Amino acid sequence: MKVREKLIESWLPLRALSVDASFEQSFKPKYGELRDKLGLSRKGSNYDPKLRSIHTWFARRPCGIARSLNLASLLPSQIDKKVFEEILGIPKVRLSTKFPPLLFYTDPDRSLLSSVLARLGRRPEQITVIDPMAGGGAIPLESLRLGFKTIAVEYNPLAFLLLRSTVEFPAKYADAELFEKTLEEAKAMINWARENLGRQQIVNLINN
Repeated sequence: MKVREKLIESWLPLRALSVDASFEQSFKPKYGELRDKLGLSRKGSNYDPKLRSIHTWFARRPCGIARSLNLASLLPSQIDKKVFEEILGIPKVRLSTKFPPLLFYTDPDRSLLSSVLARLGRRPEQITVIDPMAGGGAIPLESLRLGFKTIAVEYNPLAFLLLRSTVEFPAKYADAELFEKTLEEAKAMINWARENLGRQQIVNLINN
């Protein structure tokens, strides 16, 4: 049986993905430099959150790259490159008014992906992506956003918690006002810290 060459073996939109990864992995102090490179004003909002905002995890992969690799590992090399970029969401990013312009802030075109897969005799839900070392969850998250069945495995307890926070909890509790409840708890924790860990309390602890 002849094995079809996959797109990842022949081509990727490396320039666009490189810029996207630079934005996604950059912390806010570097946004000014990135704006300068694009000829943009330094004034304006920087949109968050990103996955890296949950917790510092040095092996975290950029979501834009993860989405591209998931898709390019599936589709044959003969696919039209513009169609591939449309499924990823690259044209949407180019037209976005948000800063930084990220694939992570756009949804992939699942309708177009379904039509492309239909011509190949497949459906998104028939495809299973397995990540045996899922870490913080960029690869399984983007696999789910593409509509694929996804299995993620991680043995590190901290990474496993981050993985669940990235992939499972938002999908499971989105209708239960998770964001509002989390925000309430965060505000309560900040208020407690101000009252109990303020400068004077620290001074008292040192003096005693």
